[in-house]
Amino acid sequence: MNEEKPSANIIQGPWKKGRKVVVPDPDETAKIQEDLFFADELTQQLLVQMIHTMSENSFNVGSESFIRSTAFIIECVKASIYKELDLDHPMNSLIDIVTKVTIDENDQLQGSVDPRVIYELSERIDNDPEPEVS
Repeated sequence: MNEEKPSANIIQGPWKKGRKVVVPDPDETAKIQEDLFFADELTQQLLVQMIHTMSENSFNVGSESFIRSTAFIIECVKASIYKELDLDHPMNSLIDIVTKVTIDENDQLQGSVDPRVIYELSERIDNDPEPEVS
């Protein structure tokens, strides 16, 4: 009797297509990290000056409402800087929704917050039931 041993274990497909692993370009990764660091540092410098100026003008910079407002402002400033650096920030979608840009009589761009959109968003948020947690 002559029994042959298989030379290898062969498993036959079909195989599911796997994800391709994309190795990021080290130079691009370094640039993004530098841009993120720059954006954070610039945001901090700008906001420290703003808070200092407001404190000098007798604003209560330690109040809960001031801190809430400042947290929102910080993210808006950071989002604006990110956008100029071609980086993504989730706040940019909100900024795009609630603002509008028009051209004045001198052909200058004018930006403003659309109070109607703010009101509609606030109403939706206030009227939505609490999301169910599964």
